[in-house]
Amino acid sequence: GELIIDNNDVAASYNALTELSPTGDNLNNFSQVTIRNYGNLSIRQNDTLSFSLANIVGEASSSAFLTISNATNVTFPNPFSLSGNYTLNLDTPISAAGNWTITSGSALSHNVNYNSETYKLDLTLNGNLTINSGGAINVDGMGFAGGQGPGTSATYWDGASYGGRGGDKFADYTVGPTYGSVTNPTSLGSGGH
Repeated sequence: GELIIDNNDVAASYNALTELSPTGDNLNNFSQVTIRNYGNLSIRQNDTLSFSLANIVGEASSSAFLTISNATNVTFPNPFSLSGNYTLNLDTPISAAGNWTITSGSALSHNVNYNSETYKLDLTLNGNLTINSGGAINVDGMGFAGGQGPGTSATYWDGASYGGRGGDKFADYTVGPTYGSVTNPTSLGSGGH
């Protein structure tokens, strides 16, 4: 039958993940996995998912999320096409062979962080990555939460620093310290106040 992941239009501030119980479920056994209304399905260590067999459908990449928390039993076809109108969150490092395409209406990202660098988009491909018009890699707002991170100022109304000096509303030079690199960003951005 169909598995429906639905969060009743409640956009969680931080990661409200649906985990299947018991662990060890095979998502390929469902005729379709439908994700909607800010649902976020987490694939854990003992869960099985083959993207060549699974039929995953979301209502929109801004309100349907599939999170790979552990990739032990996750396989990708070669080539792989991310389609289905959802965001694929890679919360664990992924290495894959072949070419990937992100189709229109779909996105690649990771879940939001709070006060530590827990989630990052870490994808290694032995092939090409193509992003079609309307597809995206989007990590906007996925760094440290407001007021968190090494580039945060203690002063409210100031932007946080990363790879350069953050915004300073009152020109009092109280912005947070700079860190990271503009040309080779590898750390999360800090959250301003």
